[in-house]
Order: sequence, then structure tokens, then C-alpha cells
Amino acid sequence: MPGRHPHLAFGGVTVDPTGGTLTLTVGDTVHEEPVEDALQSLADADVEHAWVEPLLLLRIRPYHEDTDRYFAVNTRTEQVERLD
Repeated sequence: MPGRHPHLAFGGVTVDPTGGTLTLTVGDTVHEEPVEDALQSLADADVEHAWVEPLLLLRIRPYHEDTDRYFAVNTRTEQVERLD
């Protein structure tokens, strides 16, 4: 979503790779990891997703990084787990 705090939204899950941090938010749970390029915009990250209810599976490659990051987000329990 564009605006002052741009992010991608997948149901109740938001993904924000800007500001030097990759942030995944589901309900009250916030998962944060640093990214290599702190100046990236929302459009710079490569994000793919798949739903396997209640799981949201994500493949994210932040800008200027060589490896993908894989996450499973359980929307029922509001847990985020990195899989790689």
C-alpha cells in the first residue's frame, strides 16, 4: 500500500522491507530482521506468496541481496517462522 508507511498486505499480514528492516506483522506479532540496503523502497524487494490456510508462505528477496528468505506465517496463532 502506498503512502507514508508503504507495505504489502496479504490478508491480516503486512510485509515492509523499508527503513533498514524487513518487518512482518500479523496481529500483535511483529517479526523484524535487518536488510543489507537500508535505502530500499517497497518496489525494490521481490516478494512472492502462497496461501495454505491458515498459513501464508512467503519468499522474500530484499534489494541487493543474493539469497531468498522464506517464512511461514500462521494467521491463526499469529506466529512467524523463518524456514531457510
